[in-house]
Amino acid sequence: MRGKRLLVVSLLFVFVFSATTVMAAGILVSADWLKAHLNDPNIRVVDVQNKPDSYGKGHIPNAVKVTRHVDLEGYTEYPPNKYPRLQQFLDLMKRLGISNDTTVVAYDDHHGIFASRMFFVMELYGH
Repeated sequence: MRGKRLLVVSLLFVFVFSATTVMAAGILVSADWLKAHLNDPNIRVVDVQNKPDSYGKGHIPNAVKVTRHVDLEGYTEYPPNKYPRLQQFLDLMKRLGISNDTTVVAYDDHHGIFASRMFFVMELYGH
């Protein structure tokens, strides 16, 4: 039982520390910030969805569509991969109009899990 408590406390510490780091790094933006920057040509808003038809049901104006299981995973290739291959990722960035100078604001309708996957994949490939 003590081992489980230690694990839970350790995980809580990691999550709290990570959240503090994220806030300090300034990588989260508010809805007000986004509204003020929606027409900025260096901002690309990315709607990361789990279901392909979610984008059509509603999205932030000018947002580009990314479907998690199609664009952010490499299961369509052999051998399958948990993440897109480098070329698949580069093709996605080109299709979305995202360069290394673009500020990306990713969001989803699933508690941020898919938007954070977009962030992770971009970090993975140094974008």
